[in-house]
Amino acid sequence: MSKKIKKCISGMLFILIILITNYSLAGHYASTFGTENNTAMTSKGGLSTITTKDIIDKAARCYEEMGYVLTYRLIDPSVEQIIRNLDARVLFFCTHGSIDSITFSNQVGISMNDTHTSSGGLWTYVGVQDTCKKAWTNNTDLVTYLACNTAGVDGKFSYDSLAFKTVDKGGSNLAIGFADEVPYNIAEKWSERFHSKLNQGRGVWDAMNYAISDPYFILWSAIDNRDIRECYLIYKRRLFNYNIVLSSYISDEVGGIEEDFGKLIECDDILDEEITIDDKDAENTVIEYLKKNDNEFNPENYTTKKSSCIAIDASTRQETEKVEYVCVGLKLGDFYTDSGYIAKIKSNKVIAIYDNNKIEHIAQKKALANKEKFYVKKDELNINKMKSKAVDESGLPNAYAEEDVKYYYDIENDKKYVIIPIRSELEDNNGEKDIFVDNILYEI
Repeated sequence: MSKKIKKCISGMLFILIILITNYSLAGHYASTFGTENNTAMTSKGGLSTITTKDIIDKAARCYEEMGYVLTYRLIDPSVEQIIRNLDARVLFFCTHGSIDSITFSNQVGISMNDTHTSSGGLWTYVGVQDTCKKAWTNNTDLVTYLACNTAGVDGKFSYDSLAFKTVDKGGSNLAIGFADEVPYNIAEKWSERFHSKLNQGRGVWDAMNYAISDPYFILWSAIDNRDIRECYLIYKRRLFNYNIVLSSYISDEVGGIEEDFGKLIECDDILDEEITIDDKDAENTVIEYLKKNDNEFNPENYTTKKSSCIAIDASTRQETEKVEYVCVGLKLGDFYTDSGYIAKIKSNKVIAIYDNNKIEHIAQKKALANKEKFYVKKDELNINKMKSKAVDESGLPNAYAEEDVKYYYDIENDKKYVIIPIRSELEDNNGEKDIFVDNILYEI
């Protein structure tokens, strides 16, 4: 064989290797985006100068363990940094949000429309329908917006939202968004649970379903009107399996989590057989069952709230699957607790009721026997001073404390807290407000 032919073959092989390498790496990485311009409350209590940096860092570690060796962590990225890291297979955003955009502290964001600069020239938005579409088409499986109102407002889904446009016009196969405001402590817990299941090889729908099922949400669903009531997964019609597995280390599809769900949330399923929801709504159906089957259950000691995860087909604009959770949380006088029940609703049937009551805990027994001690003497608490302190310590721009405060009793540690809701709103120059919300606890 002549030297020329050998050189020609060697050159072709080199080009082929480069092409194969580039093809295998194109899109096969993860990008996470957060902000750290504020001070926030962690779920363990106490203030931290890190906002969503911790959340995206933990998510990034999960993606790395899932096989995305190239996983980027971007805090308050520039427009150029966003564009360079858009064609990932998985993108995760945790920052300020509104129905049409997300924003970072450096006046940069992502808009559901085309790339543009705001009329005042202060904000620059990377557009879903042009710049993002070029990067996401044929590359991106999932874009998650863990931010306020990215799929709708007040629990109502919108087809004119950032999450929906990400799939409908932006080219991503899947998108996750929320139709409510998302407090920091809820975002922290949701992300931890969602990514832990993805990392274990669960599909996207199962991980999302699991993320809102924790008994932790009994407390926050009951006391917080801005809880994650509606979590949406939008998908393309051609992607019939929206429960796809994103982990590179899982060769086969992993089955659903119905069979071991009770074990996963560490609660006992007390439901003997499924209950069809007829004339009553889901909450009343669950309450009636508990009254009938538990002699010690007193509905006056409990409060209820409902949250859901819903799949939407972008091509038909139809809801194709829905799982609801009715949270029945124990309330002692003025104090909410994280003890209670979680009922799982699917296809208009109660399919499980998980018991998370801490009946055997000495503190709960004592509290139930002394409920008169769980009424707050508000004249003895300087709530206005606490609100002022919470706003000052939060460091949030344009922050203020909301009027309504709530009270929480930590059964396991026998401690009482007042909960101060803090809210920050930023004009996004698109006619909407990007929102950041938090709940700050003070022991009393």
